[in-house]
Amino acid sequence: MLDYEADLGPFAFHTPSKVYADFTQLNELPKTQLQQSHYFEQDGEQQNIKVELKNNSDHIAFLINLKVVDKKTGELILPIFWEDNFINLLPGKNAWFAPILKGLPRQN
Repeated sequence: MLDYEADLGPFAFHTPSKVYADFTQLNELPKTQLQQSHYFEQDGEQQNIKVELKNNSDHIAFLINLKVVDKKTGELILPIFWEDNFINLLPGKNAWFAPILKGLPRQN
């Protein structure tokens, strides 16, 4: 519920809420294990990656944050731009992702 009558002073850029949503039950969602596969594509000098996720569980996979790491060093490969920052997968569903990235070393 929004409080349209609140006095926010001269620099008010939002309407304050009287009541806030309670998202604490999200902490009770069961953990899920996703199946992951990926492959690399060469595009000139640029190396690209395609990632598939499958949720074979009976529960939603909620707010999954994907990362690409160098398997030799364990370092994140950055910068990387995903279609979505956090992914949700319903039970039994799969999804493909093709991030835009720079600095991925050529795979041999």
